[in-house]
Amino acid sequence: MATSKLSFEILTFIANLLSLNDKLNCITVCKAWQTPFQESLWRVICIRNKRRLETICNKSNKTQKNYEINGYRVRKLSLQTFLGTSDNQLHQLQQTFPYIEYLHMPEKCMSEEIGTTADWTIWRSLKCLEIYTTGLYFADNTDEFISILSYLPNLRRLDVLGEKDARKLLYRQKDFENLHSHLPRLDYLSMNSTLEALCTEDLVETPKIMPAKHLTVLKLCVDDMSPQWMYYFAHKYQNIRQLEFNINTELYMPNCFRDEATIMLFKLRSVFSHLRNVSLTGRSGTEWSQITFWELLGLSGVPIKYLNSTIEKLRLSSCISFNEPCRLPSIISLCLNLVDLDICSYDTHIAIDTLLDNCRFLTKLVMDTRTILLNPNTPATPLTHILESIEIRVAWTSRQIFSYLSSRCRKLKEMRLTGISIHGLVSHETGCYYLDMPYTRFELLQLNSVLFYSSEASILNDNLVNLFVIEQANPTQSTLTHESILFDNNLFPKGTNSKWFHMQPGPNRYFPEGIPYELQQNEVDQARQYFKSYHLVYGQPIYKRKLALYKPGQISSQYWKNDLWRGHATLRCEYIHRYFISIFGSRESIAQLKLHESS
Repeated sequence: MATSKLSFEILTFIANLLSLNDKLNCITVCKAWQTPFQESLWRVICIRNKRRLETICNKSNKTQKNYEINGYRVRKLSLQTFLGTSDNQLHQLQQTFPYIEYLHMPEKCMSEEIGTTADWTIWRSLKCLEIYTTGLYFADNTDEFISILSYLPNLRRLDVLGEKDARKLLYRQKDFENLHSHLPRLDYLSMNSTLEALCTEDLVETPKIMPAKHLTVLKLCVDDMSPQWMYYFAHKYQNIRQLEFNINTELYMPNCFRDEATIMLFKLRSVFSHLRNVSLTGRSGTEWSQITFWELLGLSGVPIKYLNSTIEKLRLSSCISFNEPCRLPSIISLCLNLVDLDICSYDTHIAIDTLLDNCRFLTKLVMDTRTILLNPNTPATPLTHILESIEIRVAWTSRQIFSYLSSRCRKLKEMRLTGISIHGLVSHETGCYYLDMPYTRFELLQLNSVLFYSSEASILNDNLVNLFVIEQANPTQSTLTHESILFDNNLFPKGTNSKWFHMQPGPNRYFPEGIPYELQQNEVDQARQYFKSYHLVYGQPIYKRKLALYKPGQISSQYWKNDLWRGHATLRCEYIHRYFISIFGSRESIAQLKLHESS
């Protein structure tokens, strides 16, 4: 087919992939190419400085004529921050580019006096509006802002931004109703706003309101989230798939908040039944808003299965303190079909057995919490679980956790431990405590700044165990590759069943995390020989002297023998395909792993 015979659609698609110079060259190829490449050339206009703004808006400028002729081709208009566009200039932009579909109006791109001349009816074709309202004349006048939106009936996406601590637009229930009546096609709504307390009349009318059926994404950054507003949103937005609440109040919300919400929300038959993604964030004091939201999802008149069948991935970041280990797992149990769960709650205790009981389909689990433990009532032979990957960060846990995971999660193949402390009692006979994972076959084992302690209750330096061993029970089944920036391409030869490491201190105060040193074979032989007679050494005067001399924690690996008296920790599993030991601290090691995985 001759190039002159290509369809307009194909030429437009090609044009959108080309550079500015290539588009200019293509315009001159033939008459059939002229229009699609001109359309693409003018499709996006970015006004990045006052000089270009004045060129476009000044009719006496010769270049302005070119904008007038081709302005109807422009579909996307983006203004630069702090541009300071005047009211007259905005009106000129509206006249020059009458058919735009996307408008980006960031911080202070408009002057404060804007509003008397601009004609928003010209931009009825707008489908997407991103506007920063702080400093504009309607910044504290919701009615005026909604009046502007009423001229944009084709809008599908609305992003209302503003300074975090500045005065925000105050929204009432009727404002949301008016907004959706003017914008019937809206499917994406993101707002930084303040919500006015709902009155009794509002609550009476809520069940009668017309749902915004097209809206699928709702993102709200608000100062408060009362149960009344939750009740309203549950009625109004029945088809949302993505929901984000960022609650910035600094006021403490007592338990009565939940009691009030429970009474009100119990009437709902179903809540957000099409939800796919949820994000809840907030300052300290918003915990009851967040907890109530999760309980709201479980208060439907029908079983929560409608929600369970939709939510598969959840990241929960919270400053809430859960001292009861089963509390957070019970809240998450509202989402029984979770596949991917990431919990970041630094002051929370989690019973991992209860969590697995409540999330039976979980295959990937990330936990960044204070402690991870087992419920005292957990059965000796729990139901097997399909968990495949686990990552634990900056937590305090016991060696029994790993035996439990191995026994219950027979499909576990990836484990990442970052900045965690593991406690267990060293045997007086062998000088060892085991992290036994006999049923686990690792595709990847990652250890970053892991500390071992020979105490069930203390993480004092006196109790540090600085020698640790990685051991596989079936060394003939695979070749283990150790991939780390510390040891370049060091192979774990077939048939070798263990590797020994000594944790030494970081080089300086800016890098305090322990650095692993791999013992050479002759050193391993010496260590093994020592531990064969550990029962004779433990408790003897030589042990007492070393305890007094080396109790500050970690010592340089050239003196590794002086740490033998502390014992050693051994992670023992069936086999490992590859392992990764980082010399970095928590955050750096995570970044290093991402680089490692993308290579």
